[in-house]
Amino acid sequence: MDQTSNHSEHRCENCTTTLVGPYCHHCGKPHEETPGYHFERLLRIMDELREKCPWDRKQTIESLRPLTIEETYELADEIIKKNWNGICEELGDLLLHIVFYVRIASEQHQFDIKSMINGICEKLITRHPHIYGDLILEDDDSVSRNWEKIKLKSGKKSVLEGVPNGLPAMI
Repeated sequence: MDQTSNHSEHRCENCTTTLVGPYCHHCGKPHEETPGYHFERLLRIMDELREKCPWDRKQTIESLRPLTIEETYELADEIIKKNWNGICEELGDLLLHIVFYVRIASEQHQFDIKSMINGICEKLITRHPHIYGDLILEDDDSVSRNWEKIKLKSGKKSVLEGVPNGLPAMI
């Protein structure tokens, strides 16, 4: 369904309005059928879990790390099996971990979800000057070579800098 042409009912505090597009023209909140609505729902659930659940409240970035690695391997297994339902579930688990880390970072006044998402948006725009700039690249090989040049310009001494120490030799 094209979300920009969606017409449906939406309850906004004490009023009912007909929506045209993904946002309520009265309150500005995402409509239930948009990804934004579901993402905000996940953020609200995480807020409630951190406030009310003893296990979730106790978690730290260090305690989540092995669980995140486990979820990543579970995703890799589902990809190998080409199990789309499993891939969907494991991606959801990883998204939960991302939201969890961001919530912890926000509690510690390190960064929030907006700065994290904006950071990756800016990185993608910077690393795709053939889409967001004037550079003309003809094929995927030239895109890859340019990507590596951009990474080196950003202060990395080697294209291998940034490969995690804990990454297994063979994946």
